[in-house]
Amino acid sequence: MYAALMTVPLPGINARAAASAGSALSLLALGVAPGTTAFVFVEFAALLPCWRRLRVSFDGRAKLERAAAWGMMLLAAMQVYGTVLSIEGLDRLSGKERVLEGSGAVVGLGLFAGAILAFFVARTITRLGLINGFVVLLLVHEARHFASLQAAVASASSSQNAHPLALLIAFALPIAATVACFPSASSSTEGSLPGLELPIPASSIQPIAFVTALINVPVILGVSFGSIEPARRWALHYGQNPVIVVSLVIVVGLVLSWFLNRPSRLQALFSHALPSRVAKVAARQTFRNALLPTLLFLTTLELSELLVSQLFDVWNAARLLPIVTIVVLDFAIALRAHHGRALACAWREPRPYATAAIVRWLRHSGIEASALSERQAALCRFFSPYVMTEIWVPETDATHATALISEFLSDERAETDEDGDGPSPALAIPAQTRIALVLAGLAVTGCVTLLASRR
Repeated sequence: MYAALMTVPLPGINARAAASAGSALSLLALGVAPGTTAFVFVEFAALLPCWRRLRVSFDGRAKLERAAAWGMMLLAAMQVYGTVLSIEGLDRLSGKERVLEGSGAVVGLGLFAGAILAFFVARTITRLGLINGFVVLLLVHEARHFASLQAAVASASSSQNAHPLALLIAFALPIAATVACFPSASSSTEGSLPGLELPIPASSIQPIAFVTALINVPVILGVSFGSIEPARRWALHYGQNPVIVVSLVIVVGLVLSWFLNRPSRLQALFSHALPSRVAKVAARQTFRNALLPTLLFLTTLELSELLVSQLFDVWNAARLLPIVTIVVLDFAIALRAHHGRALACAWREPRPYATAAIVRWLRHSGIEASALSERQAALCRFFSPYVMTEIWVPETDATHATALISEFLSDERAETDEDGDGPSPALAIPAQTRIALVLAGLAVTGCVTLLASRR
């Protein structure tokens, strides 16, 4: 239904112009972009000391979500105003057929209504507990990209330079790397209780996007100032150089891993279940154990991105495939968790590394808990705050579970409970070692395939 609404033209727009522009002049032209941007702004504002406690409480998260809704309306109004002014300016300058058939206010109201509709559809889907609505709608908007990708694949398949094995490896690498990072034995599945560990990748998927943006800055500046040929040479020599690009990804990955998972933060969490001295050692060891698999995952994805761009001249495919993969995995886990049971959301946790500890504590307290959207939260992390791990429990235990989690994460308990009366966790070093070995094999495969395709 949402995809169908993307084809509905805005009221007040010339029919021929709307048909040629496609979804750019549709009712859902803005999509969920104002909402996701508002979530990011609110999350950064919540880092201030006066609002920091709102990030780690159930009621506080609800307040931040309401603030994001108001921020979405403000951002949407600003975008609508700029869009209408741009269309009116083009109509004044162009001597051709006008885009506007009526008042600009009608177009603005249509855009604003579409943005509000997209936001609340995404939030409604999220509250069902099966999948994150914002991620799903963002993927729907990327459908046009997949259409162009399909055409590129068809042309590449008919090319003599594109080997079928290279085509298979180019798309299989990011999927295999994502599945390897999220094995079936996690806190969201049945079985033994998990240990305290960092999700892989610890840096999220954002280092690849940051490096792509960083490399494209000189290209954008060159094109803006008319230096097209130097910009083209820069893009060829540096933007597609595997050594430079992978080195930058590793550096940014290390920085983001430290920023998001500093050992002091892990120690504050681990101290809820461990003596403070043991928690300090466990936090450092956990952080070190997560670095190698994280860097190997980022390297594999970047090599796959370079391979896809070289074979098809299409970018961002390697970043989209992991997201599609985790959406499918999380959806399957959510269906299994909800099957035959009435569940309610007891907590929304923005820190993926805290999920295993929370689930473990609830099960130790006699409440069966499931962590949903866990993989999406780990892959997106802080820079996509509209994606959070949700702790779902039986409806009859929801209130009690929320109180238990609040107590478990309270600062007072961390200060007074030196010995920790919760279950003593064990660091899952062997699991992360296996992940690192698999990712190392995938990274080597991607490197060899990229070098072979260039020759």
